[in-house]
Amino acid sequence: LEFMAGAGVDNYNWRQDKSFPPDLPYPTVDQGQRSIYNRQNRQLTYDLNARYSYNIIPKLRAISILGAQIFERKLQTSYSQSEDFDTELMTDIGAGTNVTDWGEFYDHSREAGLFFEQSMAYSEQYYFTVGVRKDWASSVGSKAPSIFYPKASFALRLDKYGFTPAQVNMMKLRFAYGESGVLPGSRDPIQLLWSAYPSGYGAGALLSQIGNDEIEPERIKEWEIGIEAEIFKNYSAEITYYNQSATNSIVGMIYSPSTGLNATTAPFNIGAMKGWGIESLFRASPIRNKNYELNLGLIWNYQTNEVTDLGGAQPIFDGSDVNVIKEGLPKHEFYYVKVLGAQFDGDGNYTKPLTTDKRVSFGNPIPENTGSFTVNFRFLKNFKLFMMADWALKFKIYNNTKRFAVTFGNNPEYNKLEEQLFDDTSDDYLTPGSTEYISAANRYAMLDRSFKSNFFEDGDYFKFREVGLSYSFKDILSSYLNQQYVSDFILGVSARNIWTTTKYSGAEVELNSGGSRNNTTGADNLTRGEDFLTLMHPRVYNFWLRVMF
Repeated sequence: LEFMAGAGVDNYNWRQDKSFPPDLPYPTVDQGQRSIYNRQNRQLTYDLNARYSYNIIPKLRAISILGAQIFERKLQTSYSQSEDFDTELMTDIGAGTNVTDWGEFYDHSREAGLFFEQSMAYSEQYYFTVGVRKDWASSVGSKAPSIFYPKASFALRLDKYGFTPAQVNMMKLRFAYGESGVLPGSRDPIQLLWSAYPSGYGAGALLSQIGNDEIEPERIKEWEIGIEAEIFKNYSAEITYYNQSATNSIVGMIYSPSTGLNATTAPFNIGAMKGWGIESLFRASPIRNKNYELNLGLIWNYQTNEVTDLGGAQPIFDGSDVNVIKEGLPKHEFYYVKVLGAQFDGDGNYTKPLTTDKRVSFGNPIPENTGSFTVNFRFLKNFKLFMMADWALKFKIYNNTKRFAVTFGNNPEYNKLEEQLFDDTSDDYLTPGSTEYISAANRYAMLDRSFKSNFFEDGDYFKFREVGLSYSFKDILSSYLNQQYVSDFILGVSARNIWTTTKYSGAEVELNSGGSRNNTTGADNLTRGEDFLTLMHPRVYNFWLRVMF
């Protein structure tokens, strides 16, 4: 019988201080500005469980686990800003004669769960596990029930039946079913949330968010089947097929105008989604001896999904109006009007882009295929070399950085085309109606910044992600030092983000300018795969020393 208890704390106080002295010129500040932003965050995590291992009958081994997990987070921010300082010698924020912004925010969220798991193994051949979990969370509506998640799995050692070849050391067939959930945002269950709002008539209250006191987590059900095998004790493979269905997906809908509750969308559990994928892992150890060992690993995964129900709601777009949640399409699909080419007037002059009447699908920002390849090579007994490469295929990126550059005249190709089409004083001016003019006009239409679909690009990439080399001085230490005090001394060097090849024209292919979650509300952010003024991941070199006592 074992008992375990643990507690963790993440506590920080962060302050941002900005000052624009009045004696220095700034484009948007005339007489100086001072702003202070404070952010206090405290997270507490508690985890405790009891585990009992026993034999029910000979060869039937069992483990029972009962436990609880508790999480609490408090976040508080405050902000103030003032302008118009009489002198640069007075820097206190209170010296500004014009207070332009102020406010505060507070969020308190709590989660708790109880779980039980029962596993059994018979004769190291049959394995069976069942489990249940019951959760409570402050982000779930007060009128909604608590959350109940079951799971079950079964595995069978096929090699124990004697029909597999002698070279097969292990072959396991496994099945599993489980349920999980995605919680609503921390403010989603609050029916009406008001914020203070100053005006010329004094302070008042402004309806800032409309919630739903019946909101529940999105519920995800998944079953999977897989097989694992090991051959010659040097080679192994795992292949898993999984199938997911999500119900109670949270969709934002607007109340009827007659209710007066249309300041924001309100969250409702009306969506549904299905998805499936294949995950595979292959390992090989062709060399194993005292001085040399080579281990290879290959991972290749495939995934796809489809939104199947929005409960009658219209398609939901992100803030950039490019990602959509729409029935019949994968989640976060790029969905926009497509530019087909250029239109011309009767004299052959370019007039505007020719487009589709309706939006069309352009692909998804989440890769269909991902994978990696690793090499671990120990040579001359104490040297270790590690290398890793990874890739992603069949996905799109919205290059908003390129669109931004076109907008402000910082795209050479666009500028050249504009000169060829419209500047009749230029030596490069093309004759309207000519083949060259038509070709340039079609390309110019494909760079029109008014249509964001012109900036959807393929994002496929291959990265030489990491390489590392280390040496253990263990044998040298055993010859000259007493290993009673120092058992090993390892010196290493590594590099990360070494080389990338990609179809994408931007600075970085691994990006999401909007982030996956809203840091304030905790709700999902619909924006995916948008590059806006993104910097590339740096190449990083590490030199390290590890001493083991």
